[in-house]
Amino acid sequence: PPPPPPPPASPPPPSPPPAWHNHPCSADMRPGGDLRLCTTLAGKDLTSVQLAEATLDRADMRGTVLDHSDLSKASLLGADLTNASLRDAILDYADLTSVRLDGAVLRGASMRCTILTAIQRAANVDFRGADLTGSTMTDCSFPNANMRGITLAHMSMVDAHFVHGVFDTATSFVGTQAVDAIFTGASMRGVVFDGTRFEHTRMQGADLTGASVRNAVFTELQFQDGRADGAVFDGSMLHMSDFLGASLIGASFRNTELHDARFTGAHVNNADFSGALGILRVFGLD
Repeated sequence: PPPPPPPPASPPPPSPPPAWHNHPCSADMRPGGDLRLCTTLAGKDLTSVQLAEATLDRADMRGTVLDHSDLSKASLLGADLTNASLRDAILDYADLTSVRLDGAVLRGASMRCTILTAIQRAANVDFRGADLTGSTMTDCSFPNANMRGITLAHMSMVDAHFVHGVFDTATSFVGTQAVDAIFTGASMRGVVFDGTRFEHTRMQGADLTGASVRNAVFTELQFQDGRADGAVFDGSMLHMSDFLGASLIGASFRNTELHDARFTGAHVNNADFSGALGILRVFGLD
């Protein structure tokens, strides 16, 4: 006779409840919840918590773990996220006005169309792989931020500062418009600025080696003592930009508009200025 069929597989054990299941504020840890009066969030494990459209204004979440959480459309005005972890969290359309982010980890976070305003305590933030497409950034400072692999496309920036930030070839600013941005001393090798518009940008001492700045507008760019060896500025407008003492070896400025730009003391060995416009009004270029 044929062998008997195997016994049915046992059902998997039930998933354990989330770490925050017994938290005193767990009843409000839900989409649309109001946690403004919850004073016991700091340092807690809130992994995968669902807080879409929740209110967390001025919440103390120092050192809180919010990995894989959903904070889309949440209000976090004045919240303290110092040293908090938000790996792979969803913050799309969230309001992060005046939050504190010193040492926070936002690695892989989705922050599309997020509001970032008046953020001044945000040193050493880890933004690796985060997506800020379509977000607005006003009066913010992120010194020493790790921006490798971040997407900053189609953003609006005013007074956004990234002093000594670290970017890489996976970083894209495509379609972004910025006024008074600061990247002094930043590492931006291979970064893509194609189709961007930056006005009054400060990049003194920054490294743009191999960067792509095609068909972009950089008026009054301050790039003194910077490095952009092998960078491509083809088709861009660089009116009144200052490259004093910059290293531009092998850079390409084909069909670039250079009216009133300055290249005094710049190193332009093997640079290509074919078809550059306004070349007669360039200062310091032999």
